[in-house]
Amino acid sequence: MKVPLIECIPNFSEGRRKDVIDEIVNSVKILGIEILDVHSDEDHNRSVLTFVGVPHQVEEAILRMFEAAISLIDLNKHSGTHPRIGAIDVVPLVPIRNYTIDEAIKLSRRIGKKIYEKFGVPVYFYELSATREDRKDLPSIRNIGFEKLKEDILYDDYRIPDIGERKLHPTAGATVIGVREFLIAYNVLLDTNDLEIAKKIAKKLREKTGYFRGVRVIAMSLANKNKCQISINIYRPDIVDLDVLFFNLEYISKTYGINVLNSEIVGLVPYNKIEGVFRNVLRINDNKENFSIEKRIFDSVDEIKLLLSAIGSRMPSAGGGLAGAISLALGISLLRKVIILSKGIEYDIKRIDEFIERALELASEDSATFEKLLKKKTFEALKNCIDVSLKIAKLCLEIVKDMEIILENGNENIISDLGISLELIKSSLNSSKYNILINLKSSKDEEFNIKVLNEFKEIEEKFIFFYEAFSSKISLKLY
Repeated sequence: MKVPLIECIPNFSEGRRKDVIDEIVNSVKILGIEILDVHSDEDHNRSVLTFVGVPHQVEEAILRMFEAAISLIDLNKHSGTHPRIGAIDVVPLVPIRNYTIDEAIKLSRRIGKKIYEKFGVPVYFYELSATREDRKDLPSIRNIGFEKLKEDILYDDYRIPDIGERKLHPTAGATVIGVREFLIAYNVLLDTNDLEIAKKIAKKLREKTGYFRGVRVIAMSLANKNKCQISINIYRPDIVDLDVLFFNLEYISKTYGINVLNSEIVGLVPYNKIEGVFRNVLRINDNKENFSIEKRIFDSVDEIKLLLSAIGSRMPSAGGGLAGAISLALGISLLRKVIILSKGIEYDIKRIDEFIERALELASEDSATFEKLLKKKTFEALKNCIDVSLKIAKLCLEIVKDMEIILENGNENIISDLGISLELIKSSLNSSKYNILINLKSSKDEEFNIKVLNEFKEIEEKFIFFYEAFSSKISLKLY
């Protein structure tokens, strides 16, 4: 079973003080979150962090980031070329797998509520989480900056936050949070310090005034480099090709007598948008070899750690039933190892593989049925949960019956693995028992309850018969 996975790309208003950047990043790392990328810019005085995790992890990480950033960043003392309204300025959320847009939107709203309740930072929702159509895109919320928003929020109804009072946090400002699709953040450095010319170039590129749909473009002056930069957000990467955008930008720049020096990607991008164009076409100087969001995620993510994190979280659907089914799959996998490392066992390995597949399917089914029970607290939904637990118990019995031939002919050097396999399978049976008992407490149908208990008791008695016999034989071989 693959656990739900969500990407988070928080932008925070610090790009110069390394100790502050490190402390904010470490507030996420401490949770065991996979950090995919950190991009800091001194001229922007801003950092972009990219990480992935299961939803509850991401929620906790965001709250920890706010706690750290509020104690370390004072926007009244902050300066930089990039627009901002908050210490944690914007928090995009991108569902990666096994997590719907609707679920992600609910997550964003819950996080926004907690941000205000815990820290007093007002929250605006944007993109797919937006509550107002005229305030869906980020620039419409952030365009006036912290200093002006501090005044306008008091009297301009357009600036009323989605969550919170009509006043900014005194040092941390406000924040913007929302669910969106993949976005490419892309900067191009021009060989000029003439900001007016850079603004004309930007105007000819952006969606509202220029040639390209699906892009937002601003021009800014970089004091440290004494150059101007075109900062681009490609929010529709499905219709914009990086190389076409770059060549057009370069052509427009040359009509003003300006050369393009280089460009950079901020964060990570979908692999199909970067293959074959990075170094030869875009003149990206960054020495990182891997910009692909998909590759970085699936190279970095530890599936076992994510699964354990989900089970140990507040996610109601990842509980004892899931743990029991995973325990069963582990037990069968060890049984498979004993078979393939033993000579003389006449056993169809495909049968074991089918058992493993069935255990994993039951893990997913357990989570799905429990999710439905939470949404629709009906007797039918309750029966479905109990039915999954019975299926797990029946599979435990089916497998343990097959263990005798493996025990008699198994490799003596790995007899301990057979013992561990037996205990894992028994643990799975017990998890089914506990789940059945807790669910029956919600059932008022006595006839149904007795039927289920009798069915499980019959399975359990047969299992224990085999378990005790095999456990004794394994102990004799070990001692």
